[in-house]
Amino acid sequence: MLAAILGLAASSALAQVAGLEFTDEAACRINEIAYGEPARIEARRVQQVVEVKVAANFGCATTAGKARAEESAGELRLYAETVLPNVPTPACKCTRHLAYRFSAKAAGPVRIVFVKDGRVEGEGRLDP
Repeated sequence: MLAAILGLAASSALAQVAGLEFTDEAACRINEIAYGEPARIEARRVQQVVEVKVAANFGCATTAGKARAEESAGELRLYAETVLPNVPTPACKCTRHLAYRFSAKAAGPVRIVFVKDGRVEGEGRLDP
């Protein structure tokens, strides 16, 4: 009953995916994705393993970290946060290339949502 009051449905609860592997490419590319454009998402399935590549804008000299992935019926949410260096950074944007690899439960078509620093930065689709 509490879930109904809060507007939460049990079927929409997100669960952490199993065996997440995450990589952040060492270099970033300035102006690959124009400022304000959504992140690019490419996804494929190899048997039970899902591989997702995300190209998203971050600040220059920053990296991506605290990666996690969650899934619910028909949706995967991929998360990353900006990690600031210990020195001042230039005011510019560069595109970082992130790779997520994990085991997914869903076998049908899936909506993919990329969330950076708490904001939805892009959406994609994974077809069976």
